[in-house]
Amino acid sequence: MQQRIIWFILFLFGLAMIFYVTVIDDKRSATMTDLEKKDYIQDGDVKSTLEVYRRLELKWEGTSQHVKTLQEDLAFQIKRYETKMDSISDDFMRVRNSINNTKEHLLKKIDALREDLESLDDQFKAYKRGTNRKLDDILITKIPRMEDDLKGVADSLDVILSLESIRKEIKKQKNN
Repeated sequence: MQQRIIWFILFLFGLAMIFYVTVIDDKRSATMTDLEKKDYIQDGDVKSTLEVYRRLELKWEGTSQHVKTLQEDLAFQIKRYETKMDSISDDFMRVRNSINNTKEHLLKKIDALREDLESLDDQFKAYKRGTNRKLDDILITKIPRMEDDLKGVADSLDVILSLESIRKEIKKQKNN
């Protein structure tokens, strides 16, 4: 019976080997053949001039796509830069105009202030001349007249005082 079991196991092992060789190994061989063809298509014969040219064309296409993208980005950046520069230029123009307007306004105010100062200077000089004339008039005409009047009053007072002192003396003597 042992031999039968061994023969049965060997029979099953043989069937498995036949199945493997006919079914599974054929699929594996076909897959390997397909992979070999794909590798040749991908890699090709590197020594072949056509393959080197094909690879070079692929690099050029990739590089040209990259350059095209860079050119588009550059064109966009240039447009953005130009609009920003136009905006900055407009801002500078506004600032320049504002500065010029402020300068003109300040110059007008300075001129008006200068005219006001000249007018005040003229008024002060006229007032000074008028005051000097009045002082001169007072010194020349009125003070000597007042001095004369005061001398006359002093003389009159002397007379009055002397009259009164005389009267007092007279009264004193009468009372005595």
